[in-house]
Amino acid sequence: MLLSYADSSVEDTHVINDEATPLIGVVVVIFNRRCSESVSFVKMLQISPTVLLLIDNSTEAEIIEYNRQYCLQQNCGYYSMGSNAGLSKAYNTGVRLIGDRTEYLMLLDDDTVVPDDVIRKLGVSVQETPDADVFIPFITDQNSLLSPNRRVSSLFFRLRKRPDVFSSQMSAINSGLVIRLRPGESQGPYFDEEQFLDCIDHLFVFQQLARGAKFQLYAAEFQQTFFDGMTVNQKDRKEQNDQKEKTCTRFRQFVKDYRYFYTACSLNRWIAELYLLFRASKLNMRYRTTCFLTLLQKA
Repeated sequence: MLLSYADSSVEDTHVINDEATPLIGVVVVIFNRRCSESVSFVKMLQISPTVLLLIDNSTEAEIIEYNRQYCLQQNCGYYSMGSNAGLSKAYNTGVRLIGDRTEYLMLLDDDTVVPDDVIRKLGVSVQETPDADVFIPFITDQNSLLSPNRRVSSLFFRLRKRPDVFSSQMSAINSGLVIRLRPGESQGPYFDEEQFLDCIDHLFVFQQLARGAKFQLYAAEFQQTFFDGMTVNQKDRKEQNDQKEKTCTRFRQFVKDYRYFYTACSLNRWIAELYLLFRASKLNMRYRTTCFLTLLQKA
């Protein structure tokens, strides 16, 4: 059974099936997608945590109304940001809306594959380390372990094997990350709202480590799938140009967020800019253009 509320009106109710299970809230952030098509949201409806809240960053009115009605029918929380306000603002909104009604808050992207036993495994980890502030799961993609990963200045590298502990030389992506909340106390903001989409997880981890927060790995394994926008059979020139424009817009946002990240963390600027140059060069070769290097200079 789920806590039910609509928009910013919240009922103060807790239902929990197992006394040994901590109060766990889940925030799923979605953008221009029907929530019934989100693998993470649908799975959480089945798992039924203490609180489930969909934060909607959608800009299409039809999708917003569909998601609102669907959540009401499923007796779970829904909140529309009214626009694409960015991931950091969406997460902070989730903390604000349900932070006083749960002990632990899990953040999920809308396309993350969630394991069936995630609540049980998180509960075990909470019982073993009740003083932990942040819980990090294992996330894989098509290739190998994606998160946690190793951080060297502003660069991130995959770990060859799963670590036993989370160290200060590591980072993690946001989906599946769990924050320990303290109901009745100030709840953030946890995420820097100057960042829109990229590296908000890495900045969060860096700042929490700097504050002395205790990190704990928990054994649940999530799966993240990244799709390449351009397929090898996509030969139509208009499709290619459209995809190039989308990639250009996406890269522009990445450059802005990445530069904010390494500046806020006082990390080596030259290493970061060389990485951006490398990434822009690869995109230039892929699309047979020079616009990404030009964009890098103007961003």
